[in-house]
Amino acid sequence: MAGAAIIALYILYWILDSVLNISTIVKIGVVLLVVGGILLVISIIRERTEDAKKETFRGTRQ
Repeated sequence: MAGAAIIALYILYWILDSVLNISTIVKIGVVLLVVGGILLVISIIRERTEDAKKETFRGTRQ
């Protein structure tokens, strides 16, 4: 997972470097925010799917 994050960081930084003329610090910050957000969403989804497997769903009450 860490290798994929590093590759994603490099690709996103490369895209920002070729498209925008902004400072390096801002590019690094944007890349870290985006990749961190993606990793957070992946972590939340994985946790929810593991919890959903443990739960027993009895249906809804009427």
